[in-house]
Amino acid sequence: MCNIEVKRKAISKKTRIEVYEKYNGHRAYCGCEMELGEMQVDHVESLYWYGRVDDLSNYMPACRACNFYKSTFPLEEFRENIKTIPERLEREFIYRLSKKYGIVQETDKPVKFYFETVNRNFVRCIMKLKKCLSITKCKKFSIFIYPKGHIKERRGMDEAPLKMFDIERNEKGEISYSEFLDFIKCEVTEIIPHSSGVNIVAELN
Repeated sequence: MCNIEVKRKAISKKTRIEVYEKYNGHRAYCGCEMELGEMQVDHVESLYWYGRVDDLSNYMPACRACNFYKSTFPLEEFRENIKTIPERLEREFIYRLSKKYGIVQETDKPVKFYFETVNRNFVRCIMKLKKCLSITKCKKFSIFIYPKGHIKERRGMDEAPLKMFDIERNEKGEISYSEFLDFIKCEVTEIIPHSSGVNIVAELN
C-alpha cells in the first residue's frame, strides 16, 4: 500500500450526472435506488493510498453509508469487511437475542456488489430509452433483436429479427424496466424514436 498525495479535483455537475447514470440511479455497491442529490461520488481506488486517476473511470455512485464504510479500502477488502459484520455484531447481546427469536437471520450468501451484477449496455439502453421517452411521450416500444454482427454487416432492418416484442406504458404512463431483463446479454446498437413509438435495435452478444 502506497501513500501518495494526489490533489482531489472538484467534480462538475455534468460529471456527477454521468456518475449517477452509470447504474440507472442505483448505488453501485448496495444497489438501492437514490436521488441525484443523495449521491456521493466514491473513488473505486483511493486517491489517498493508491494515487490513482481522478476521473469518471474511477468514480462510483454511492450512498453515504457505503462510502463511509468503504473508506479508502480496495474493493476486496471492503467485501471482506462486510462479510465479517455478523461476526462483530455477535458481541452484542441484543443481536444474539434477535437471532434467537428469528427476527434476524444470517445467511451464507456471498457479498456481491450491485455493479457486478449489471450489464452496462443494458443500463445505457435504459438511460437512452428514458431520454427518448421524455422527448417522444410515446406509449409503445418495439424491441428488435438481431444476431451478433448483423448491424456491422449493414444488413439493415429489412431482414426479420431473431426476436421482436412490444412494451406499452401502463395507465400511469410508467414502464416496468424489468421487462428488458430478457435482453440483458444484448448490445443496444440504436434507439430510433418515431411518430408512434420507439424502435430499439440490439444484437445478441
